[in-house]
Formats: sequence, C-alpha cells, structure tokens
Amino acid sequence: MKRTILFLFLSSSVSGFSQDEVEWFLDGQEWYYNIYCFQSFFCGFQHYEVSGAEMLGEHEATILESTYYTSEGTTEPISETQYLRYSNDTVWRYATQAEQWHMLWDMGAEVGDVWTIQEAVYYGYGFEGEEPTDIPLFKVRVDSIAFWDDIPNSSLSNRRVIYVNPVVNETEESLYTFGPILDGVGPINGAHDLIGNSSATALPLQSPYFQCFLEGGQLAYGAQGSPCLTLGTDGIEQTDIRPIYPNPSSERIFWDDSLDELRIIDLQGRLVYRNNQLSSVRSVPIDQLSGGTYILQMEVGENSFIQKLVVKP
Repeated sequence: MKRTILFLFLSSSVSGFSQDEVEWFLDGQEWYYNIYCFQSFFCGFQHYEVSGAEMLGEHEATILESTYYTSEGTTEPISETQYLRYSNDTVWRYATQAEQWHMLWDMGAEVGDVWTIQEAVYYGYGFEGEEPTDIPLFKVRVDSIAFWDDIPNSSLSNRRVIYVNPVVNETEESLYTFGPILDGVGPINGAHDLIGNSSATALPLQSPYFQCFLEGGQLAYGAQGSPCLTLGTDGIEQTDIRPIYPNPSSERIFWDDSLDELRIIDLQGRLVYRNNQLSSVRSVPIDQLSGGTYILQMEVGENSFIQKLVVKP
C-alpha cells in the first residue's frame, strides 16, 4: 500500500469546527478516477466535467459529461451524460428513465443515518425495456464524520468528510460503497467513481481509486499522477526526487537513484512502457515512443513519484 498521510478529526458532531462556504458543480470543475483493469495494469480512467446546466422539471440540473477511457476491449472513449444538483446539503442525481430525482449523498448527515440510493452500476438507471420500479435500490450507513482543517497537497481547507459503510446492520449488507465523501468534491481516496461502485465487482488486476479534482484546469486535490499532472499543479507540493534526464529526450532517459519500477503513460491514460527489473539499471531506451508528452510513474519502496516527460520526434 502506498504511503498517504491524512490528519483526520473524527466526530459525530459539527460543533467546534468552522466549515468553509462550499459550492458544488461549478463550471471548470473536473474529476478523474482510475477504472477496473482485467487484462492489464492502468488500462484507463473515468473523467467527469461540468458542461453547463438545463432545467429538468422544476429543478435546474448541472450537466456532467462522463467519459470512460480504456485500452481494454475498445480504443474509442465511451461517453454519457449525468445530471446532478445540490440543494439543502444534499446531492441529487436524475434518473432519466424514471424521470425522477434520487438522493446520491447527504452532506448534512449525522452518524448512524442510513441512505437509500438508486443503484447506478452497470444499470445506467435502468436497461432498455425495464420499468422504473425494476431499478434496484441500495443502502449505506454513515459510519463517521470528519473535518479536514488543512488538506495535504491541496488548495482546499476546512471541509467536512463523511465515511459510509455498505453494511447497514448485522443482517443487511448492500455490497455498495462510495469511499469517503469530501464536501464540494465527492467520493475520494478509495472511491471507484463520482457516482459510486459496487463492492461485489470481480477482483481486478488493479483496484480503481480517485485520482484528482480540478478547478479551472488547476489541481485542487488528489493524486499527482496521470492524468492529473498534465492538467496543472499550481500550489501543489511536489515530492523531492532527482529527476529523470534529459528532458526533453528522443533516444534514452537516465536517472541517478535506484528505482523499483518505472511506468510510462500517454495522455490518453494508456500504459506504453513498464519495467520492474531496474535494480542494476540506470537508463532505458525510449526511441520506440512517438513524439509527445508522457507521464513517468516511478516506484521506490512505499513511495510513488511522478514526472512529465517530453519525447522529441
């Protein structure tokens, strides 16, 4: 498990904490999540982006374009539209088939609350021909509530975090999870995507997880890995490591410190090079790569380091 340091204050009460004004689903906000990989390592990611608003019944809905990039099974991105809104501390999702709003998560929840939510995994809010009453529901229980005063490697601060558990009680388990939910951002860390994912999915080669949250093209919170680093890191603390050089390069790259593993990923999230036999190696050829910008992911013990690489044609 990679080393991640977070300072949490767990509480069942909001007293004693000052919550910043939080707005959801603004123009320029984007989310990235890794996706399940069954045949390869780091096969792609899920991207959400706010792309406007429209009226759905009596409510104004934020339009989120969701794009699924993967190198497994298809080379073409898969896109769909999500409709979300935020009101009274609650995020709602619109079920297009049922033409109804359903609660997604309640940021004003208290410990012990149980949410009943319409399931979204592999259903798209209902298969064609299904009746709205056929669309499954699931339940999660609010386990604990935290406040992050200062969020490491982030421009955000003073945010409420809700932890939920798919085990509702001793006899009922919904097999569904969000991961921690950060106010104004959504599911983070071990979360599978912005909407949530079934915890009963078959074991993958790589478990998916939250990558990053961006505002106006700048990294506001999350991992410093692909594709986040390619979109901006102003104000984000970078880890100290001697860089790979030369950069730009066209034939071979070098490094001075020992590496356990090196991965090169293109801007579409495809793994184009991987080497975990580097104990006595201090360089690798890159002349097989097309010209362009790539992300280097370097593993050293329990730590992971990220660097951009420009390959000259």
